[in-house]
Amino acid sequence: MSNTRKYHSAKFKNRVALEALKEQQALAELSQKHCIHVSQIQKLKDALHKESLAVFQDKRNKSTKTYEKTIVYKTFNLTLQGGMVNRYPTDNQGCPRTKA
Repeated sequence: MSNTRKYHSAKFKNRVALEALKEQQALAELSQKHCIHVSQIQKLKDALHKESLAVFQDKRNKSTKTYEKTIVYKTFNLTLQGGMVNRYPTDNQGCPRTKA
């Protein structure tokens, strides 16, 4: 048995992951067909699924971090206004009021 490590190209990994996402064959069948372990196919499939979201993200002038911070702030602010004691008063636009 050889101890040399196999390195697969990105093209090969992409092809295997796409076949796994199609789910036309079982992972065991894909494993035998491409001579790689089932867990490797599952990792490739999960990575492709996770990274495919980045392809369709809106890349116009907004970074995702500022968008997420805005959502968290608005949600927190709405929660405070929706029944809990409002410890952080705001003006009409939802921005924190400065002490006068």
